[in-house]
Amino acid sequence: MKFIKPIIILCLAVVLSFFTLGLINPSVTVEDKIEVNAMISEAFASVIEPTTINKWFPQITNIKHFEGLPYTKGSVEKCILQLEDEQIEIEAQIEEINPYKSSIVSFQNHKFKGSVEMFFNQNGKNTLVTYKISIEGNNIFYRALFALSKPIIESESVLAFARYKEVVESLPYL
Repeated sequence: MKFIKPIIILCLAVVLSFFTLGLINPSVTVEDKIEVNAMISEAFASVIEPTTINKWFPQITNIKHFEGLPYTKGSVEKCILQLEDEQIEIEAQIEEINPYKSSIVSFQNHKFKGSVEMFFNQNGKNTLVTYKISIEGNNIFYRALFALSKPIIESESVLAFARYKEVVESLPYL
């Protein structure tokens, strides 16, 4: 019986610490740049073309247009994200699309919300792509979970954009 009270206090401290982490770090943001050996038009096209997106972001297994004019501001897509054994449906909306300059897409479902911002600058024969990915849980549990998963989210983002570079540079129009 003497050990029950300290065990309960320890468990409560761990749970409280977990949820406090979600309050301190409510979102995860990844920012980086990548230089692609392609013209800005090819680099930009690989971001808005659904058949190309799942080549560099293979976790997206399905993209279906839902509302609005495709590839225009306000356009909404339903995406299926495959993470291990779980399929997650996400609604993605184009917040801004400025051809050959920028693309901002917000995404959300019942667990999380976020955005992907991409900016394109011609650098001689190459294109410099600056990206920023932000993700936030919709409740304190998911906020804490994402805060704990920050290293995984960062490494997956870097890996996705390394694949993006490979896909763009391997396209036939180069």
